[in-house]
Amino acid sequence: MINADDFAFDFGDLYIDTLKASAYRNGKDLYLSRNEYIVLMELILNYPGVVDREYLYRAITPNEEMPMNSRMVDVYICRIRIKLRQSRSKVTIETVRQKGYQISVKENHAS
Repeated sequence: MINADDFAFDFGDLYIDTLKASAYRNGKDLYLSRNEYIVLMELILNYPGVVDREYLYRAITPNEEMPMNSRMVDVYICRIRIKLRQSRSKVTIETVRQKGYQISVKENHAS
């Protein structure tokens, strides 16, 4: 028998449910669009590596024959960052100049 928990995992303080294609923080849905979810998953699956814009673009538009529009990727990254910030997540997406994006988890530092 397949258990739904087999299709879910934690990344930092996020809970990722792959069956629902959703991400949660403290039980609250981040309400990611389909493409936002795909971008987030690609970053997580490639952690701790850097993922370039073209790779992310191809992930969200696999059948497109048109030239890459990297601004599309930037918009999705921006929207994900806003949702992570609003949820007060420790997960962040960093821009790696001239390479792409990298997801990371900020650690709390004791004072």
